Amino acid sequence: MSTRPEILAHAAPICRLCGATGAPLHATMDDRLYGVEGSWSLLCCPECGLIWLDPSPDAADMGRLYENYHTHDEMARVSFVQRSVRRGIPAALLGYRDSAGAKERATGRLLATIGPLREAARRSVMALTADGRGRLLDVGCGAGLFLSVMRDLGWEVSGTETDGTAAALARRQVPGAAIHEGLIQDIDLPDAAYDAITLSHVIEHVPDPESTLRACSRLLRSGGRIVLATPNARGLGVARFGRSWRGWEVPRHIHVFDPDTLARQVEKSGLAVHSVETVASSAFYLYLDGVRIERSTPGGPPAAGQPVGRFDQLRAIAFWLKEYAAVRNGRSVGEEVLLVAELPSKTSGSHPA
Repeated sequence: MSTRPEILAHAAPICRLCGATGAPLHATMDDRLYGVEGSWSLLCCPECGLIWLDPSPDAADMGRLYENYHTHDEMARVSFVQRSVRRGIPAALLGYRDSAGAKERATGRLLATIGPLREAARRSVMALTADGRGRLLDVGCGAGLFLSVMRDLGWEVSGTETDGTAAALARRQVPGAAIHEGLIQDIDLPDAAYDAITLSHVIEHVPDPESTLRACSRLLRSGGRIVLATPNARGLGVARFGRSWRGWEVPRHIHVFDPDTLARQVEKSGLAVHSVETVASSAFYLYLDGVRIERSTPGGPPAAGQPVGRFDQLRAIAFWLKEYAAVRNGRSVGEEVLLVAELPSKTSGSHPA
């Protein structure tokens, strides 16, 4: 039994989005992934559908939730196929021709004929096209993988990160990039200075999404884009895994959105939604994490990184393809919501997604 003090937390019975009282969704959940202490519950708003954590961790203890988090890992060596997905397909489809060699471009054109890989490549650049290139700020940049990808594609990159360990890794792995530590609301950055601001799997972690988004909008230049990716509470993974769905990730995911609640949150924060969709590109990895969580036991070893079998990987591929097909058929059941937003008064002159 751990002798560490409990995570400081406070009751959070009220929906931040619409003010209604939440109804129980999942009770007495524990952190099977990384072993953070405590028992947590999820509430669902009967009015708007937002899902959130109750109790909610206090700001003073947020750092303890990330002591063993995946953002502390060094970036793995990238294979030729991965480079072709991340650089070759964007070169073929999204205008980044000058950022890939001839062999990568040719491989990218071939791989772009495979729908799930085409979707994964677009998600890997947060739907940002080459004609919008300029200054990019990645909020919650982790160890810097996305910054590295986007710098290779010709963006001038910088990031923010609240986790000091992850920020130090990002500085080493993306040398020369400015990595600012702290909450975006508290960092002194110039107004209207960025052509694009990205929040990939960040908005679900922050206690106050509205404050975070308003701070981002202040930093965005005229015609720029804010792009968010976050787990989708309507994804097929929820139906498959229930309480063991990777996207719940208690106690780090404070709010869990779907396309409607994320769009409502963005609009409430003073931004205009340009597009909102769901994507299946993370389904393979999230499926395997769901399997790991299902097989874990209370108080046992953390599930993150536990080995899985070959048949599990084959099932994960089948699940990914099934989810991709459902998304292509117009169902909003991808594992992630991908939303692009703009400043309301600047919509007319912006670049297409």
